[in-house]
Amino acid sequence: MNTMRDAEHRSGCDAARSKWSVVTPQDARWFAVSHSPKSRARVVAALRDLPAGAPVVLCDTWPLSRQRCRKLALRAGVCVVREYVALPTLHTAVVLVQDMPSTARYVASRLLAAPPTSSLRARLDAAALPLARWILSTSSRSAVFGGRVVLGARA
Repeated sequence: MNTMRDAEHRSGCDAARSKWSVVTPQDARWFAVSHSPKSRARVVAALRDLPAGAPVVLCDTWPLSRQRCRKLALRAGVCVVREYVALPTLHTAVVLVQDMPSTARYVASRLLAAPPTSSLRARLDAAALPLARWILSTSSRSAVFGGRVVLGARA
């Protein structure tokens, strides 16, 4: 079960890397953050082996990712520079929103929209849009949206 979850995390990280490498340093090392404590311990060990100043990217595909990534970064001696929330998920991200209250509020109020079609899915998306806007504009976004890209450097 954990190896299946680890594979999902790696595939989410690979998808994010191929799509979002433009917002990260070219020489950054990418790491998938897993639910498994053993997998996270391996990531911590790999991060500690990096030289000081090495740029790193942490990817997490599950809700509550902010706490998990920050705890892992602290244990591994990584200084967090920026955090992004992937919308709607890390696997299918259309946008990365910098996880800052002002940026998230702006995206929620000005950019978040439902597709302009009349399909059932579009009508459901439009009905859920006010709730999604509210969640994104509050600190709850870290608990609800299950995708995070964290940029940092090894201290």
